[in-house]
Amino acid sequence: MVAQTTKKAARPLPKETRPVPKEARPGKAYSNTDFDPTLAHLPAAFNGHDIQRLSSELEKAKSTEEKKEFESTEQWNERLRLAEAQPVFGNLTRKSTYAFVVERYTTFTDSEDETAKGFGATAEISETFDALMSTAEEAAAAGRISHRSAAEQVQGYGQDWKEQYGRASKTYRAQLLVHKNLIGTSDPVTSEEKRQRADAIRAFEERTDSPATAVNVAYDADRTRFDITIQADVPPCSGGSTLRILSGPASHRAYTGSNGFGAAQNVNEYGFKEYKLLIANGVAVPFVAALAPKRIHVEVPIAPEKAKEVKPQIQVIAICKLTAPFTSSGRVRQEATRDAPTSVDIDLKYVKVKILGIWIYNYDTGEVYARIQPADEVR
Repeated sequence: MVAQTTKKAARPLPKETRPVPKEARPGKAYSNTDFDPTLAHLPAAFNGHDIQRLSSELEKAKSTEEKKEFESTEQWNERLRLAEAQPVFGNLTRKSTYAFVVERYTTFTDSEDETAKGFGATAEISETFDALMSTAEEAAAAGRISHRSAAEQVQGYGQDWKEQYGRASKTYRAQLLVHKNLIGTSDPVTSEEKRQRADAIRAFEERTDSPATAVNVAYDADRTRFDITIQADVPPCSGGSTLRILSGPASHRAYTGSNGFGAAQNVNEYGFKEYKLLIANGVAVPFVAALAPKRIHVEVPIAPEKAKEVKPQIQVIAICKLTAPFTSSGRVRQEATRDAPTSVDIDLKYVKVKILGIWIYNYDTGEVYARIQPADEVR
């Protein structure tokens, strides 16, 4: 808890040191036309296509594509064929080439949104653990890997997530301080205020990728290059790998609940949507791991004098084609308990795609640093 003071008016930080949260930047402009995978250079501030809108429009279209009672199979198939060429929105159709920017930083609308995303990340870790343990047990039972190897992979995944959370905790705290106006607008007085403000500014300068997102960027000063990791996970509702693109704003409801014995408890309930690509050709995409989670590792050489400036500008896009049935959904829910009176409900929206490539690029300049192409599929 930060002590309040009314000693003097707030003094903002100098412009060159004041962190600017990503959510405070101007709204994104998305593309409404086909992506050209032959481009040598992307436009500056390239945001790709809007997966939220695409998912919504495809789901709306599903209800109109069911076979009607008085429609022959031939008529139905012809109607579906014609629908494929019709725009989903803008100039985009089901046959278009899409490019989705993979979110690096979880953007928070306010402190409640941040709290929801934090609990949501924990709930998804639990789901992924369950999926990983099930996959490992099945592989060990079938003799594809040893029981020891299965246990090591599960243990390694847990240790990896623990480290990611440790690295990201400063960023979460910094975001919360920003929402409470303790960085750019406050005039710290107590030693605790000064410490928190300094920690927050340092966290923004070092900007660690959020643990719930699919991309992690770290600079190796000894080797003068960035090590970029793109992680795909096994979805809890269906087979294949998924790539998280972004999460929507959270809703919050506070209420008084009771258990079977009539004991009352104040409960906080959070909910939000997450949009992911369900990868149809996962075997052709060079993710590294025998089991989930699967990762792509990319190295990008950047001179040390430019690295600090470039790091927050690095972005990843997934270039793909839609594949039937185009959309599906899932859910991750964490129920409130007496000891942890917080519930989280994540509405998962999947867009099924065939990956054509994954690019690493500079958001500010449009320079493309690396292109990862899928291998020939094994049939």
